[in-house]
Amino acid sequence: MQISLESKNAFAGRARNNPGPSARQFIDELITAKVRQSLVLDHQVDAAGIAVATANSTVQLHGTASSEAERSRAQQLAWAVSGVVFVRNYLRLK
Repeated sequence: MQISLESKNAFAGRARNNPGPSARQFIDELITAKVRQSLVLDHQVDAAGIAVATANSTVQLHGTASSEAERSRAQQLAWAVSGVVFVRNYLRLK
């Protein structure tokens, strides 16, 4: 059985626009890693107290922040990561 070039291109286009479960999981893991990296590298945020999870490109921040400024900065850093569609900030103040 041969697959035409048009069929291959159509399939590839659908895969890019609607990634399957494994592709979606990979994208979520990549977003989580990028958010974690941003938090660790930022001098205004104590990343040790923040847990990051991503599902369907929605980032969730859990843990504690020492101030409202730190809480807001963590959210701002998460929003700055490419691919993030929403941020749920569940950080509590110490």
